[in-house]
Amino acid sequence: MTVAVADLAGNPGSTTTTFQMDTIPAAFTIVSPAYVKKGTFSINIISSEQLLGSPSLTIKDTGNNPIDTVLILDANPVFWYQVTIGTNTGEGTATVEVMGTDTAGNISTQAVNFLVDTTAPILTIIPAQDPSGIGTMTITVTHDNPLSATPSLTIKDNANATITAAFVGYSNGIYTYQATITTACADGTATITVNGTDTVGNPGSDMRTFQISLPRILTPTDGISQVAIVTTIITPFVVKLTDSLNRPIQGQTIKWTLVSAPAMASLLATITTTNADGFASTTMTLGTKTGIYIVIAEGSSLKATFTATAMAGVLHHINISPTEPFINTNQLFPFTAGSYDQFNNEIAGLSYHWAIEGDIGSLTMDSGTSTSLLATSTPAVGTISAGTLTIISKTNVSVVFGQLTSVTINPATKTVEMLGSQSFTASARNQYGFPIMGATCTWTLKTAGMGTIDTTIGQTVVFTATKTGTMDLEVAAAFGTRTATATTKVIVVNGAVHHIDITPATTTIEARGTTSFTATAYNQYGYELSETADFGWQIVEGSGTVSGGMMQTNDIVGTITLTASTSTVTGTATVTVIHGSVSGVSIFPATATVEVIGSQSFTASAVNRFGHPIPTAGLSYTWGLSGSIGGNITTDGIFTAGSKTGKAEVTAEAEGKGATATVTIRRITLVLSPATCTLTADGSQTYAARTTDSDGNYWDEANITWSVNDPTGTMSGSTYYPGKAGIWTITGTTTNGKAGTATVVVNPGTFVNLKIIAPATVTTNATFTLTVTLHDCKGNPYSGIITMTNITKSITPAAITLTSGTGTATVTITKSPSGAAILIMEHPATIYGCFACDHPPHIDENMP
Repeated sequence: MTVAVADLAGNPGSTTTTFQMDTIPAAFTIVSPAYVKKGTFSINIISSEQLLGSPSLTIKDTGNNPIDTVLILDANPVFWYQVTIGTNTGEGTATVEVMGTDTAGNISTQAVNFLVDTTAPILTIIPAQDPSGIGTMTITVTHDNPLSATPSLTIKDNANATITAAFVGYSNGIYTYQATITTACADGTATITVNGTDTVGNPGSDMRTFQISLPRILTPTDGISQVAIVTTIITPFVVKLTDSLNRPIQGQTIKWTLVSAPAMASLLATITTTNADGFASTTMTLGTKTGIYIVIAEGSSLKATFTATAMAGVLHHINISPTEPFINTNQLFPFTAGSYDQFNNEIAGLSYHWAIEGDIGSLTMDSGTSTSLLATSTPAVGTISAGTLTIISKTNVSVVFGQLTSVTINPATKTVEMLGSQSFTASARNQYGFPIMGATCTWTLKTAGMGTIDTTIGQTVVFTATKTGTMDLEVAAAFGTRTATATTKVIVVNGAVHHIDITPATTTIEARGTTSFTATAYNQYGYELSETADFGWQIVEGSGTVSGGMMQTNDIVGTITLTASTSTVTGTATVTVIHGSVSGVSIFPATATVEVIGSQSFTASAVNRFGHPIPTAGLSYTWGLSGSIGGNITTDGIFTAGSKTGKAEVTAEAEGKGATATVTIRRITLVLSPATCTLTADGSQTYAARTTDSDGNYWDEANITWSVNDPTGTMSGSTYYPGKAGIWTITGTTTNGKAGTATVVVNPGTFVNLKIIAPATVTTNATFTLTVTLHDCKGNPYSGIITMTNITKSITPAAITLTSGTGTATVTITKSPSGAAILIMEHPATIYGCFACDHPPHIDENMP
C-alpha cells in the first residue's frame, strides 16, 4: 500500500508499506483413539497455522451428554486435551467438535467420532468332557466383543497342580484349547480359568469346573472265591473300577483271562466294558477236571484275581483194584475201591459194602474203603463186589494152586559208581505169571571183592560197590519143593566228577607271596577219582595270578576266591591276603639339606619279606635324632633344625626294623645386586640374585619372584621401572620362600607436564589469579621457584613458588603485549607456556 501527498509549498511526498491478506481458515487434524474405555485419554489437535488462542473442544456421548475435557498443553498450533470417560458416560459413538480462529480472524471447525466402550467382555468356557479321563480334552472359549489378544487359559486340578493346556486355534469367534489329562492329575474337581482383554482394554474372565475321574482301583466285588461242581456255570465274576475318590469309572475296557485251569474251561466274555456304576462282569463254565481255576480281570493297568474250585460230580462208577486177579490158595489178598464221576474225577470219602460170590474164600471186612480176601484151600472162581446204595462194581477172582516157576531181578542190569549203593528186588512168580507170596530168596555175589551186600536172605538186597569191573549177582528163590534162580550183571565204574576239593581250602598269604594248592576230584559218593588230574585254575574274585595250582599274590590285600575246574564241576578255595609283618624300613628323603631353624618332613615306609609296601596307617613308627648340632624331630617325622650348622641323623623304627637318613644344616642368604642405587622416575634398573650358604658356596638363582613397594612402579621380570619418587625396597623371593632385598632411591624425572590456569581476558594493570602445575612423566610433582616473563617483560611478580606440583600467585601485567603472555620455568629446565588475552589459556610445549 502507497500513500502520496504534497506540502503547502507543493513539495510531493509518499510512503509505501506491505501487509498480509489471509482469507483461508485454518485446517485442523484431530488425533483421537477409535475406541476408549472408562478413564482418561488424550486428544491431539494440530492446526495448519497459528490460532488466536486455543480452539474450543466439545465432546458429546451417544446420548448428547457432554464429556469433560481439560486443555493440558497449548503449544500453538498444537494443542493437547485430556478427556475423562466416567461411569455415566453413555456407550456408543461419541462426537468430537473443534472450533478455532486463525490470526486473520478466519473461523474453522472440524469433527470426528470415537466409540465409547466401558463394559467388560463376556468370556464363556465350554469344556468338551465332564467328567474327563486320561487323554486330551478340548476346551472352547466364546466372547461377545473383539479381544485384543488370545485369552490366557489355566487349569488347576484338585491338588492345585497345573494341567498342561495348549492353544489350538481361533475360528468363527471361538478360541480352541486342548488340555492333556494324565495319571499325574488328581481326581476330583478341576478349575478352568480364562482371562482376556477387549480391544479397548476392558478385562474379562470366566471360570468353570469339571471333574477328573481316572481309573485308580479295580476291586473284585462278587464271585471272588467260589466252589462248584465240574462243568457248571458259576456265579458271575464282578469287578468295580473307581477313581481315588471311590467314584465309578464308566466305559473302560476290562479284559478277562483264564490263567490257570486243570482242564479246558470257557469264559462267557473275555472283553467287557464298565457300566455307569463302574461294574463289569463275566461268567465261566468250569472244565471237566477238579481243581482250582484262576481268572484275572485287567483294566487300565490294574488287576483283580478270582478263583473257582471245581469239585467232582455225582458218583458215576466204582473201580476195584486189582482187576481179575489170580490168587494162590490160602493166600490173604488185598482189594481197594475208588469212586469216580462221569469225567473220572475221584470222589473221596466214600465207604463201600464188600461182598463175594462163589466159594473163593472169606473177606476180612465187609465195609470200608478196602478189604482182603483169604483164599480157600482149593481152586475156585467167583467175584468180589464193592458198592454203595446206587452203584455196584464187580471183578472176577480166580483161586489157583501156586507153583514156583520163575524168579526175576529188578533192575536186570545196573551200572553203579564206586562207593555207591543200589537196591535189587527179586520177584518169584507162579505158572500164571502172578507173584508168589512167601517165597524165600537167597542172594550170592558171584565175583568176590567187587562189593558187598547188606543181607543174603530177603526179597530185597542192597549192593555197595568197592572195586571197578563187571560182576554177577544171583538170587535163588524157593517155594515149597520148587526153586528158581536169576542173575543180574552189575557194572562198577569210577563215576563222573561230582565235586572237587582244593587243599588247603582256606589259607592266609602275605602280599606278593606265593603258595601252592592241590585239587582232588570225587564222585558223588566221595570216591577219589585219581585219574582226573587236569584242572583249570582260575581266580574268580580278588587279584593275583595262578598257574597249575601255584598262586602269586600282588600288592592288593583282601579275599581271593580260587577255583579248580573240570568241564562240568568247580571246586573253591578262599585265600586271605594280608600285609604281613615288617621286614625292612626306609626313609624318604634319604638325605636332605635344611637351613638353620628350618624344617624338613621325612616319611618312613615299610615292606614285608616279599617287598610289599605296608601301609603307614597300620604301623607305628618311632622317630629319633642323633648328632651334636641340636634340633628336634616330631612323632610325625618333621625335623626342625636348631641354630647350628652341620650334620645329623634321623632314624625311624617299626616292629624292630629301622632306617637312617642324613640331614645337613646350613645358613642360606639371598643377595640382590645392586644392593642400593639411585634412579630418576623415567629410568630403570635390572637386578640379579645370588644365593650363598654358610660354607661359602654360592649359586645364581633364576626362578625369582620380584616385587617392589613403589605404589606406581612395576617389575618386569628382574627389571624395575620406577613410578613415584621416594625410597623403595626391591624384594626377590626364591621358590622355597627365601627372600632378599635391595634399596632404591627414586628422584623425579624430567618435568614435562606444565599447566597454566589464567583468565580468558587480561586487562593491563589489572590483577588476576594465575595457577601453575608442573609434574614429570610419572606424575611426580615439582617443588621450587618458577621465573615468569613475557614479551614486554611486564609481569609482576616475576616468579611463582610451586609446592607439591602446584603454585598460585596474584599477577599484574603492566604493559599490553602484542601477543601471548609467556611463562618461563627456570629450574630444572626451561619450559614454555603461554596464555593470550583473546582466547583460553593453553600450553605449547613446542614453543621455541
